[in-house]
Formats: sequence, structure tokens, C-alpha cells
Amino acid sequence: MNTYRNLLSSVGIIDRQDDDFISKSLNTIVDNPTALSILDLYISDNKQKLDVFRDTAKKLEILLEIINKRFKHKKLCIDKQEGFKVKSNYEDRDISVEKLSSGEQNELIIFYTLLFKTNNNDIVLIDEPEISLHIAWQQQLIDDLREIANETGVSLLISTHSPDIIGNNWSLVQALSSRE
Repeated sequence: MNTYRNLLSSVGIIDRQDDDFISKSLNTIVDNPTALSILDLYISDNKQKLDVFRDTAKKLEILLEIINKRFKHKKLCIDKQEGFKVKSNYEDRDISVEKLSSGEQNELIIFYTLLFKTNNNDIVLIDEPEISLHIAWQQQLIDDLREIANETGVSLLISTHSPDIIGNNWSLVQALSSRE
């Protein structure tokens, strides 16, 4: 339960709590059937209430992981009151989304849209995602899109001229011949 609460807290869904009273008091209630019954009810109730956030938390975790491995000198965070925020790694200040590079903005929009605006069995066409993307981001793109597709059930069709996006995924490529 604590692990799940920590996940929900890390993605900004619930407040971080230091209420590890279950672990701290477990030794004192092991021989008390009434206390164990109350603890079981508490855990079941807590699980039921928090399970509604499971899919959203997983998607937020994926988004934060993908974006934060790309962003340099800044970090995407989620605030319960303000939503998505970009923070500087060096100064205690927020960075406006408008101040992000075009590549950073594109990545944020693409990954957010794929995670939160698509439905299972949707087919999404992505045309030349390499535009404005750093080479290292291009090389990581297919793996990140696969992770998102596995989570959401969406199918992706990508049109690209970039061998860096294809990387070691030539088995996925369907070359189109030109008409002369």
C-alpha cells in the first residue's frame, strides 16, 4: 500500500504522507484479532479509493520518465494545484512552457497526446517526428513510442526520413517507392 501511495504521490495525484503507522504498529497488533480486522478493512478501503487513479498514475509516470530523460537543466513536475510545471534544476524557479525549445514543446505535446488523448485501438499517424528533435531524442523515439503503445493500446504509423529514428528497427520499416 505504501509503495502504491508513493507512486501516486510522486506523480502529484495525492499529497506525500509520512503515515507509515501500519508498519510501525504491526508488531503491537499481530496478536489482536480485532485490530487486524480493522487494519484489513482500512487497507481494503484505501485500495478501493486509490485504484481509480491506477491508470492515470501509470500514464503520468511514463510521461514524466520520458520527458525528464530528454530535458536538460530542467524537470517536468506535476503540482496538484497548478498542473504541469517545468522547474529549473539549478534555480528555484519555474520555466514557462513557452520558453522551452520547439523540440521540447513538440515532445511534450506528442507524448501527452498519445498517453491521454487516445483510446485503445486508435491508429495514430505521425508525420516526420524528427523535425526539431535532437539526434539523441530521435534515437530513443521508437522505444518510447512502444512503451506508450503498450500502455494505451494505440497503434502508430510513422512517416520519417530519419535513419536515427529507425535505428535498429528496420524490421518495422515499409519503404515506399517513388513514382517517376
